[in-house]
Formats: sequence, C-alpha cells, structure tokens
Amino acid sequence: AVPSEIANGIPLDDVAAVIAFTYFGIKILSEAFEIDEDGKSAMDEEFEEAEEVVDENEAITTASKGAQIASIFALVFAAEFGDRSFLATIALSAA
Repeated sequence: AVPSEIANGIPLDDVAAVIAFTYFGIKILSEAFEIDEDGKSAMDEEFEEAEEVVDENEAITTASKGAQIASIFALVFAAEFGDRSFLATIALSAA
C-alpha cells in the first residue's frame, strides 16, 4: 500500500512521463552525436540517402506547387495521425 501523502501528493503519471521524455531525449541526442569512422553520424547518412532519393525522383521536381503542398500536408497528416499529441491538439482546438 502506498502512503496517502505520496499517492495524493505526487502525480505518478506525470513523473513517469518526465522520466520517459528524459530517457528518450537523451537516447535521441546520443544517437545524433554518434560518429562512425568516416566522421558521419547516422543522421548524416540518412540525410544523404534522402537527398539521393529526391534527386532521382523527377516527379517531385516537376509537380506543381499545389501538388507539392498537398503531398506535404498528406505526408505530415499521415505521420502524425497516430501521435497522441496530435490527437490532443485536435481535441483542444475543438473544445
């Protein structure tokens, strides 16, 4: 049994959220700063790979501005749809 001073005084879900955000923030930062023998981090390699894909794809550069904006919107919407903060933002804006 948890003493009532702790159970009522400390919001355990907030503490768990802070610990999780801190852990994942440190993990992401450590991965971002890891440099391999070539002097490139994993993020640099992914960025170069993405640039190559964009350069090879002619549809991206020949699409109209409206099509590019619609594509960007659809990609961001699809990527963020399952995110809880995105759903919370929708709920807050609807209230």
